[in-house]
Amino acid sequence: MKPLQLDPPFLLEPNESGAPPAEAVTAHAKELWVAKGRPSNQDTAIWFKSENELLALQHKNHCNIGQSIHG
Repeated sequence: MKPLQLDPPFLLEPNESGAPPAEAVTAHAKELWVAKGRPSNQDTAIWFKSENELLALQHKNHCNIGQSIHG
């Protein structure tokens, strides 16, 4: 699978609770679902995988911004 890239990148801006926006999670979950062959019984698992991958990407982007500012 190709590296996760959202266009436009503002979709990774966290909401009030710090989670990725639902639109971004939905878009990525659809990509994961298609890549898995469109299974009918894994909706919840795919949603959480999508959310976790986006959270990790948010964290990575936040760390990279901090490094560029402080390093």
